[in-house]
Amino acid sequence: MLPNINKISSGTIWKGIFYITTYVLNISIASYYGAGESASFFYLLNNLGFVVLICNAGIDSAITYYCSTKQISYSLSLKYAVLWSLFCAAIFYFLLIIFKPENFLLLSTLFVFGNMLNNYISSLFYISGEYYLPNTILSLMNLLLVILMFASRKEELTIYIFTECYLIIQMVSAIIMLISISSTFTRNEKSMRNRNTDVSIKTIASYSLKAFWIAILTALMLRSDIWIVSHYTNSTELGNYIQSGKLVQLVIVIPSLSAFALFPLLAEKSITKQSQFYSITSLIKKYFISSLVIGILMGIVGFWLVPLVFGVSYLLLYKLLLLLIPGLICYAASFPINIYFAAHNMQHVNIKSIFFALVAMVILDFLLVPNYGVYAAAIVSTLAYSIYFFLLLNKFICIHKIKLTVFLKANNLQ
Repeated sequence: MLPNINKISSGTIWKGIFYITTYVLNISIASYYGAGESASFFYLLNNLGFVVLICNAGIDSAITYYCSTKQISYSLSLKYAVLWSLFCAAIFYFLLIIFKPENFLLLSTLFVFGNMLNNYISSLFYISGEYYLPNTILSLMNLLLVILMFASRKEELTIYIFTECYLIIQMVSAIIMLISISSTFTRNEKSMRNRNTDVSIKTIASYSLKAFWIAILTALMLRSDIWIVSHYTNSTELGNYIQSGKLVQLVIVIPSLSAFALFPLLAEKSITKQSQFYSITSLIKKYFISSLVIGILMGIVGFWLVPLVFGVSYLLLYKLLLLLIPGLICYAASFPINIYFAAHNMQHVNIKSIFFALVAMVILDFLLVPNYGVYAAAIVSTLAYSIYFFLLLNKFICIHKIKLTVFLKANNLQ
């Protein structure tokens, strides 16, 4: 059985609510502005999201780990988070001054700072068992942007103005989150603070570096195709492709929401190897089946729902969804194997698997996208996700010396 099942269920529900409001916001933006106009907005967010990932440098994972194991206090972790976010935002701002982008210089910097801070503070809230507050704050910010759109005329709320509002909102939510967690520390010192121990900066940096490489390669596997598509296609095709990638994330919503529960389960030393084996095989099967069901439902409902919700500018969207869904099903099934290797200090397996999948994706995209467009990009992405899954699965099978058919007999968690 999973540990602390009530907390895990509560966390999944509240994170699910945040995911829902995020999807509502994305769909609202896409339908309100159309594929052509919204493409520039989503492309900017894709790039800024990658900047945030690089700036995080795996430190969020390190903070989560050392706070969970009570080797560093929550208050000290928060100080590290704020200082590191400020440092990265300052470096990013000076780089923007040097390269002189056309728009959003200051607001992009505030977005990076705010987003980093939101990630760190959310992690601290989750570690302390508080899921309601951070997800409520972020969900309300999403809904505020949705209301802003539909309460304004499109002639007044241009995509440029909306982008400014979106970037500012991230900073506003970070300030609210910072105030909220600071007041929580003040109200409940004993429950929110742990004993300080001698965890060196070098130790934190070493852990962060491993997490960083996995995160950066994963992000490249999930994002690099967008950059290639943007180079070889027009804005409408790019808008369709970006939106298909966002919608198809529904296929992996269950493993994404519950992933935070898997690491402590697999890292628990009191659990026997046999129990871990049955846990992994069972989760792979469950994630594959649940994602397959969601994918089939999306394929059936999407035929009539996509044109109705998104409009005529998204004529390519449904076919792209169908091409991406098989790959995301494989990607969903890879979650428990990925975390299994991380929990057993075998991150090199994850890194190698992601690297080979990424190389295959980039090479095939450059060969096929110039001639065959976004459909080729979708097929290549599905192939890359499948390569990643089967490389991990093959390593898992080799370690345990089992046959592939064992997954058809996987039992529930022991």
